[in-house]
Amino acid sequence: MLAETPELNTVDEHRSRDPFAAVVCPALRTSLREVSAEWTPRWPLASEGESSIEDTLMRLALRLDGVSDGNVQPEDGGRWETHDPRTEVRLLAAIRRDLLERWRRKDLAVDQDRLLELLHSIDHAEDHAEELVIGETEDSEARPGEADAFRLVAEVGHDLRSPLTSILFLSEAMRNGHSGSLTELQQHQLGLVYSAALGLMGVVNDLMSLAQDQASTDFEEEAAFSLPQTFEGVREMVAPMAEAKQIALRFAVHCSGHRVGHSGPLGRVLLNLTTNAIKFTGEGGSVEVLADSVARDDVEISVRDTGRGISPEQRARLFQPFQKSPGRQGFFFAPSGLGLSIVRRLLEKMDSELTMESELGQGTRFSFVLRLPTPH
Repeated sequence: MLAETPELNTVDEHRSRDPFAAVVCPALRTSLREVSAEWTPRWPLASEGESSIEDTLMRLALRLDGVSDGNVQPEDGGRWETHDPRTEVRLLAAIRRDLLERWRRKDLAVDQDRLLELLHSIDHAEDHAEELVIGETEDSEARPGEADAFRLVAEVGHDLRSPLTSILFLSEAMRNGHSGSLTELQQHQLGLVYSAALGLMGVVNDLMSLAQDQASTDFEEEAAFSLPQTFEGVREMVAPMAEAKQIALRFAVHCSGHRVGHSGPLGRVLLNLTTNAIKFTGEGGSVEVLADSVARDDVEISVRDTGRGISPEQRARLFQPFQKSPGRQGFFFAPSGLGLSIVRRLLEKMDSELTMESELGQGTRFSFVLRLPTPH
C-alpha cells in the first residue's frame, strides 16, 4: 500500500526529483522508473488536459499498490482525469515485462509471493483498461447480440488470465529451483504444465485482441530497440515448451541488433509463430527462428519447424479463426487460425506480409520482411 492519504501531496513534494518516490514497493518503483525512461522520449508531449507518461504511470501505480482510484482524488485541478486506456494497456505490459525480466536475472528486491501479487494487480488493471477499449470500439450500430458476444469474450478472458499467470509464474519458479531441487521427472512434468498454460494464455490473448479489435489499432511511435533482446524474451517464454517435447530450439540474429521499429508487436508475432511451430513439431524435432539482413534497412525474420507440414486443404482455411464444423451445425473455434489471423493483421500494420512454405512430412517455414532501420 502507498503511504496514507494525502498520497498525492507526497507525490507532488517528490515530483521534481522522483515522480515515483511515494511508491512503497521497491520492485514496482524501479520498474516505473525504467518504463518511464523508455517511453517518455518516444511519446508525444501531452496536450492540455491529457496525462503525460509519468502521470499515467503514477495513476497505475496507485492501483497496483492497492489504492483504488475512488479513494484518491487529485488536488491540482484534475491533472489525471483524461487518459487513454490503450496507453494504459501498453504501459502495464511494459511494467510486467520489466518485473519478470529482472526476476529472471535475480535482480528484483521483492519476494516471490509479493511479485505474484503485483502480477495479479497488473492483470486486474489491464482488465479494467481493456474493458474501456472494448467500450470505445463497439459499433453503436452493431446488433445487440454482437456487442454482447464481444463483452462475453472479454469477460471470459479476464477470468482466465489471472490463474494462468499464477500457473506460468509458479511453474517456472519451481523449474528454476526457487522452491528447492527437482528430479528430472518433476522438471519434465512442470515443463508440460508450463507449456499447457502458455498455450492457453496465447488463446486468451488472441481472444482479447479479437474482442478489442486491438490488432487493427495504431501502434505507439517507432523507437530504438534491441532485436537480440526481443528474440531472447520470446526464447525464454517458449523454452519450457520445447524442453518438454525435446525439441531443439535455435534463435539467431544475423544482422545488426540495434534497430528502430515496433518491438512490442514484433514480439507478439514471434511468440505466436514460435508457439505454433513447437505445437505442431513432434518430439525430437527442431524449431529455428532467424533474423537476416536482406537490404540496408530490411530484415527478413523466419520461423522454421520440422513438423508434419500443412496440406493444401489446410492452407485454404489456415487463417480462419472460426471454421465450419463437419457433421454438425455451427462453427468451431480454431486457436491456431485466430493466432495466425492476428499475426497477419499485425504485420499489415507494419507494412509487411506473412508468407509460408510447407511440405508434408518435412515441416513449415513462415517468414516476413520488416523495414527496421538502424538508429542514427
